[in-house]
Amino acid sequence: MSLMRLADTMKVKLGGVDFFSQSTLNIEPGHGVQFVQTEAKDVTTLKLGVGDGTTGVLGYWGGFYDTTTQSVTSTTTAYLVTMNGSDPNNDGVSIVSGSRITFSQLGVYNVCTSIQFQNTDTQIHDATVWFRKNGVDVANSASYVSIPNSHGGVPGNLIFYVDLPQKLSTGDYMEIVWRATNTNVTLATLAAGTSPTRPAAPSVLITVHQI
Repeated sequence: MSLMRLADTMKVKLGGVDFFSQSTLNIEPGHGVQFVQTEAKDVTTLKLGVGDGTTGVLGYWGGFYDTTTQSVTSTTTAYLVTMNGSDPNNDGVSIVSGSRITFSQLGVYNVCTSIQFQNTDTQIHDATVWFRKNGVDVANSASYVSIPNSHGGVPGNLIFYVDLPQKLSTGDYMEIVWRATNTNVTLATLAAGTSPTRPAAPSVLITVHQI
């Protein structure tokens, strides 16, 4: 950026394009952009940085989780994945009605899903996970997974992960849907442990970031 005084007109060149101002010039940063101005003798320096100055995040984002165990009562029914917790620093992305990952700003986002599957049956069983956008199934978004059977009285556990980039408009929402071939399959929250001390494992972790 360069500045040039022409009589009572201020000429500003931004990205090779000339802008003119005959009054106070107010340059406002956009989301994730910050200005830092310093003065030294007759020189004013304006530094342009990315991030919000505290978290270093450039785009809109959100982090969500669920601390309950989610189950199916029918093997022929689709169930919405729900979330009951969120990161307090979320920016522009929120959970509405327990399952709707809702976007306040237009953009391209990556929706990342981590699910803690558990199977208490002695047989291996399958589950399917897919995405919905504004209540409509997203084509070619389904993933199939087999959850291990219980062994030695210990339930079979499996972490499932998938992400999906989507172009979203203001007010759009995404949902995650699942079904299982047996009611012994759940999205399980596991308690914190000892020896060594370790945190609880939520049934669902969702992270969303603008790309």
